[in-house]
Amino acid sequence: MSTVTYLHANSTTTGNGSVLDIYGSYVENIPPVLIITLTGSGSYEIEGSHDLQNWASYFTGSASDSRDLIVGIRYWRVKINSLSGSLTAGVGPVPNGEGDVVLPPLVGTSSSPNS
Repeated sequence: MSTVTYLHANSTTTGNGSVLDIYGSYVENIPPVLIITLTGSGSYEIEGSHDLQNWASYFTGSASDSRDLIVGIRYWRVKINSLSGSLTAGVGPVPNGEGDVVLPPLVGTSSSPNS
């Protein structure tokens, strides 16, 4: 079993990555943490959605970073706006409240009118 769920794995092109579903993948006060590693230069946007159709910007970056994901928002993606190099974005396992850990799953890729 992988220890990381990748939204982008060493991506070298722009666009949306896979969509992460964090439902059931957290304990109160312990949100999933998204880690983004940017090699080279570029810009990206972390976006959240309740319905996989309407996406809202949560954070815009141009360097490697980590962000706690808001547990009230179920779906997350990283949109690469520009890139000269590579970008990896992933979430590791999180406690599930029953003494174990879970790895948030992917639900595919997304596109929507406001992608």
